[in-house]
Amino acid sequence: MALQIMAHAKRDDGWWRVTIPEIEGIITQTRRLDQIPTAVIKVLQNHPDFKGQDLDVQVRLDKERQAAVDEVLRLRDRADKTRQEASSAVKALVQQLAHEGLSYRDIGTLLQVSYQYVQTLAKKKLLIERTPNKSPRERLGCIHSSR
Repeated sequence: MALQIMAHAKRDDGWWRVTIPEIEGIITQTRRLDQIPTAVIKVLQNHPDFKGQDLDVQVRLDKERQAAVDEVLRLRDRADKTRQEASSAVKALVQQLAHEGLSYRDIGTLLQVSYQYVQTLAKKKLLIERTPNKSPRERLGCIHSSR
């Protein structure tokens, strides 16, 4: 298991100045944020306490910036979950309305999507309903039962 190292990065005159608070005197710098883990590992490879150890470097920004980044990531995650919920709700409603006899164009108009998209969602459900207990080969007609 890799030893976790927390590297603190602060922007300073076009560079990222990197410190490791738990280890006094370790300072490095990089031009880009994505270069920090490699730079920290290179510095720590020369440190007697870390020679030969597998290191996992996590980068943290100053409190204000890190809080803003964490908030954006949280909001993006929430948006992804909401998008998945909306997608499931649309599929269910399309299938319900199609089953009730509404045309794909009418459903598309109601949900503000194309009738082609509605047709795709509705047909997925119909295919499943029509062949509930058949294998893919049976659905294709490759296997004939003798009745």
